[in-house]
Amino acid sequence: MSMRHLLKRYNRKPDFQIEPLRARKVTLVLNGETGRFFAYRVGDRFLWIDYDYPGGVVKQYYDCETRARFSVNGEECLELHWDFYEKKSGRFALDGQSDSYVAVGERDVAEILWSHRDAKAPEGKPSGNIQIRRIVTPRQIKLGDRWRFVEHWFWKEAKARERITEEADGLFRVRIFGREHETLRIRSVKRGPKRSSMADSYVDLKTGLIVFFRRYNGPGWKNLDKLANEEKVVIGRTAFLHWYDSVPFRD
Repeated sequence: MSMRHLLKRYNRKPDFQIEPLRARKVTLVLNGETGRFFAYRVGDRFLWIDYDYPGGVVKQYYDCETRARFSVNGEECLELHWDFYEKKSGRFALDGQSDSYVAVGERDVAEILWSHRDAKAPEGKPSGNIQIRRIVTPRQIKLGDRWRFVEHWFWKEAKARERITEEADGLFRVRIFGREHETLRIRSVKRGPKRSSMADSYVDLKTGLIVFFRRYNGPGWKNLDKLANEEKVVIGRTAFLHWYDSVPFRD
């Protein structure tokens, strides 16, 4: 099925259920990105759709592919590429393109380089927001595991340093678009100098791939008034409001 037909088929609010499962000993082996859905295999192509709230409407989607292997700073990496489309004047139009380079090992995966260019930028030229970094995520994860890292990012003229804590905090059964998955949830809390956010990634225990992603906004975001009636999660003294859901679709 083509990307266009996948978008047409799933251009509606997702029908899903999330049910907690009894805790048990599990070891998840990640076979793809959390939050960005890419599988660690060359040739993987899929559609990633964001459903914005209130309403659960599709305002943006991503045409994604795991491409060839490259050497970056002496390390063998997979190139993860995505084209970002945003709805403007009732139609979807290309808004930008991104590439991430990740070194995948047996025990962990490290993002080495990330770059982005706007659709209006000259062909082949970045938008001035290349990030050179090393963010390490474990690949073998057990229920209750927790890890932390610091992310330095640059976006056009802006830059920030954010502290991120991630934890495998529970087992859940996810039913979405007629499919059922037993998953391990990885909860990520990001705190920056001006704003905070939280995200839940539900990773299938059998495939090691994320099947459902839920994003929340915390203090500092401008759309909190619009999200006042959405689901609220409180961590410590910080409240996070549900902003959007993301789902990957493969042929």
